[in-house]
Amino acid sequence: SSDQKRLHSPGSLHIHSAWLFVEAVHSSTSHIPQVPRVERLLVLCCRVENFFPQDVSLEWSRNDGEQVRTVTHFGPFSNRSRLYSVWSKIQLVMAREDERAIYTCRIYHSSFPEPGFRDVLYHINTQGTNSRFL
Repeated sequence: SSDQKRLHSPGSLHIHSAWLFVEAVHSSTSHIPQVPRVERLLVLCCRVENFFPQDVSLEWSRNDGEQVRTVTHFGPFSNRSRLYSVWSKIQLVMAREDERAIYTCRIYHSSFPEPGFRDVLYHINTQGTNSRFL
């Protein structure tokens, strides 16, 4: 389809998660465990695939405006089609004040229209219902 061609053509970006596939305008994130728990480790991942050119930047932040400093990045890696993939993760021990927190993976790439980035949001939910991705 024309959408598939647009997603996988040079100068484009397609984003999906490593463990939990959740689409949100070509963007998503994932988390382990599936239901976050207070005083337990939570890992959030943001994966970007099939993009060109290679230059991409991922930043994590919290809804209070604080940038997340303990970030691990992997890639970029190229495939046979000379398209690139990269992923990023953060690890945090959940605190009670994190219950309504929103974490954002901001992706900067030249294929995006102004302002040149897209945000993937993860809403913390320790109540056992599905977490919300935007």
